[in-house]
Amino acid sequence: MRIRNFILTATLVVSHFIYSQSGVQKETYQAFLNNDETRWRNVTTKFEKSADLNESADLLQLINYYYCYVSVLIDKQMDKQADENIRKAEVYISKVLKSEPNNALGINYKGIFQSYQVSLNKMKAATMGKQILGNLNKAYSLDPNSVQILF
Repeated sequence: MRIRNFILTATLVVSHFIYSQSGVQKETYQAFLNNDETRWRNVTTKFEKSADLNESADLLQLINYYYCYVSVLIDKQMDKQADENIRKAEVYISKVLKSEPNNALGINYKGIFQSYQVSLNKMKAATMGKQILGNLNKAYSLDPNSVQILF
């Protein structure tokens, strides 16, 4: 749990500097502070509606919101909602990787969301474990200095 909170904090800090949107930043901060599923859903939905879904930068930011939102859903054992949102994020990840197959952050998110699937169904570990590690290692090899990939 402590590691997950650190990862979320690091991701949010990086996102704050990379993707500035003051209203969304405030909502995101409040969602994080309160570990609030409803606020995460709202901020994710709000950004999704305003994002340019043909731009990798917007897609990656949206995936980051899903990353945090799904983490809260899993933590609160809201498995059905987590699964639905994993699937949404995976569509966006595929879109990024289709246009940029070596996008390190996109590959990293692919591994993370695969690991979320395993956390919902431990039986998937046997078939997905190598894929997950492969994606995380590939992302690291492409961008070993990325804070988001390191954590």
